[in-house]
Amino acid sequence: MKKQLLAIAVSAASVAPMASMAQPEVYGRFDATLQSSEALSQANGSKAAGNENSITSATSAGNTGRYNGSDTGDQWETRSNTSMVGVRGDKELNGGLSAIYQLEMQFSWVDGNTPNFTNRNSFAGLHGEDWGKVFVGRFDSIVKDAEFSVDQFGWTDADIGVLLRNQNRYSNTINYHSPKIGPGIQVKAQVIPGESRQNFDGDDRQTNIAEGYGLSVGMEEGNMYGAIAYESNVETFGNIFTAGQFGQVAPPGTPFLPSQDLDVQTFRVSGGLDDDQFGVGFIWDQTETSGPDNGFDDAKTGWLVSGRFNPTTDLAVKAQYGDSETRFHYFGDADGRSITSATLGADYMLGKQTKLYTFYSMNEVDGTLDGTAGNATFNDVEDDSEFNVLAFGMQHKF
Repeated sequence: MKKQLLAIAVSAASVAPMASMAQPEVYGRFDATLQSSEALSQANGSKAAGNENSITSATSAGNTGRYNGSDTGDQWETRSNTSMVGVRGDKELNGGLSAIYQLEMQFSWVDGNTPNFTNRNSFAGLHGEDWGKVFVGRFDSIVKDAEFSVDQFGWTDADIGVLLRNQNRYSNTINYHSPKIGPGIQVKAQVIPGESRQNFDGDDRQTNIAEGYGLSVGMEEGNMYGAIAYESNVETFGNIFTAGQFGQVAPPGTPFLPSQDLDVQTFRVSGGLDDDQFGVGFIWDQTETSGPDNGFDDAKTGWLVSGRFNPTTDLAVKAQYGDSETRFHYFGDADGRSITSATLGADYMLGKQTKLYTFYSMNEVDGTLDGTAGNATFNDVEDDSEFNVLAFGMQHKF
């Protein structure tokens, strides 16, 4: 008996220190839809301007593969959407500091024999209760971070990324998030070093610590949230450019490039209410691209409103609607198109971590390409493309 008690005591003593240590958290979600997609591309009786920039295209493996301008007609398909897995944690250090870290990967598991992993928000840094946190890695842009919970259909083919241009995530970022002050006010800043990237004009390389930067002031208090966010030169057409990266809306074939560097300024205002029974939100964006090249002077704007109502604890009915020119920045002032998006859907919770959902999303392009931007010239090319999706899905978080 004494030997058994001694063994139990030794085991407890060895486990106690481990239990007191901060353990990494493994988290993620599986998300899949069966959906009917209808993509109709029409421009003066043919595909939209040779497929250029019609609505949007997948930016990386594992993306939702949103419409890229091709006239695919009706088709049934499956999507793994933004399924992802990650590990995160923090560790107390001396002097009131904590080490913070996160590695998050998106994967496509519905198609193919091997999941195709891509990097999401992944970083490492330091956190102090009195001064906030500083971290380095790949992270959401300042403008994207100001989205909060406005997007009711995130990570699917009805994501607001179909409508708004400024839903980006950047590599090589240095970030600062202040502690929350007063009524939940928080300041966030992000800079992107040049890392000797080549400019468009080929004359100079980018060497400054803040070739691109962003700043936001946000507020989260109770069920209310809101933010004002600004970015400069962190878009593809800004001073930070890597060959082969053309943003979320790129035409196939030979890429169009301006002959000199452009300045890109992005501004976002967002706000809303998010309660257990209902939620409403809005986003307003403005992006201005300017530079010495012909055809890049006008600012483009976009907006979206959304709402959610929970008639029961398990059921949520959701809707959002918006219109945007920002999606069509590729050909500057020559591009007079805009996209209107309307989505209606519902979620049904099977438990705290699992839900069934459905939505129907209608997206319609209207406008013309007319004029010259850089080395591209258009003669009154009309685009009235459409992209509609009916989806039935399931999501499980862990």
